[in-house]
Amino acid sequence: MEIAQSIIQASDICTPVDSQGKKRKNDKPQSQPQVPVNHTKMPNRQEYGGPSRMGPPRFNKNRKEIYYVVRSELPNPPRVTTLMNRRNMELWCEYHKEHGHTLAQCRELKKVLDCFADKGKLGRFMNQNQQYQPNHPSNRSIKDSVHTLMITIKTTDKPPTIPKMIFNEKMGSPIQYPHADPIVLTLKVGLMNVRRVLVDTGSTVDLITMDCLRQPKYEAHHLEPLDTPLVGFGGSRVIPLGIIVLPVRLGEKEKGRSLPLKFTVVDIQFPYNAIMGVPLINKVKAVISTHQLFIQYEKDDGTIGILQADQKVARECQVNTLKLGIKAGNMDCNNPTYR
Repeated sequence: MEIAQSIIQASDICTPVDSQGKKRKNDKPQSQPQVPVNHTKMPNRQEYGGPSRMGPPRFNKNRKEIYYVVRSELPNPPRVTTLMNRRNMELWCEYHKEHGHTLAQCRELKKVLDCFADKGKLGRFMNQNQQYQPNHPSNRSIKDSVHTLMITIKTTDKPPTIPKMIFNEKMGSPIQYPHADPIVLTLKVGLMNVRRVLVDTGSTVDLITMDCLRQPKYEAHHLEPLDTPLVGFGGSRVIPLGIIVLPVRLGEKEKGRSLPLKFTVVDIQFPYNAIMGVPLINKVKAVISTHQLFIQYEKDDGTIGILQADQKVARECQVNTLKLGIKAGNMDCNNPTYR
């Protein structure tokens, strides 16, 4: 009983009392003053061309406002593939001229505007910290490049057959020695005999210039869009116009090698019309003799063909390279590659 009495007395001491000495029950804490909340709506970064969770908006206007200014310059968008019964018929896209989404939600419009911005065509709509820089790719294109390089390479169980090739001093055409000339060939591309094709084992893409494509009346709208940058020696970058698949033939008709080839198209001053990179070299199983200035390759019938380089044209291209003054700020002619 003494222990219980002491506990009761202790609880009485701890009970709060008011100014008149009365005990207060269910005492509630005083409410804190409310801080006024600012309900001003912040700009939607996605509408302004910026990512939703990182970095500042890219444009100083939303996509809808930009669209109505530059719509006459935009390419026709692809058709919306979403089924009609799954679209929100209350939403309208002026770019697609179809229901289902708005201009602010249009992903195709975002791609086109980003492409225009990368090429410096939307300077007045760009935020100061997002101004166009020549040969500077977008964050999205850099991420795509890194993702491509991180794909695991799988080896096949059965290696491809390798034709037997022999090199000796009697092969090839007479050339001037000593030399330090590159291998420059003539290939059949589409309906054209394309001269000044540089064989480059340091290029991981096959390139063709837009000036060369314009001769058979190809234009930019014939290309499949591509914003993955080409990176050359020293980190110089070029944003390609796109890609195109054309038939290519090495050697004479019905006596050489014919195959479709995906070209990356660039619009730059360049002494060569095209570059025969590693993809084409590997497809025709070519082996290169830089000393004798020719390549051996596997023909359609499985036999070996020889394609001789033009030493005179190769030297003309080297002179033109010096005249053009191609430097790291433009594009390295020997090592364009994806990174």
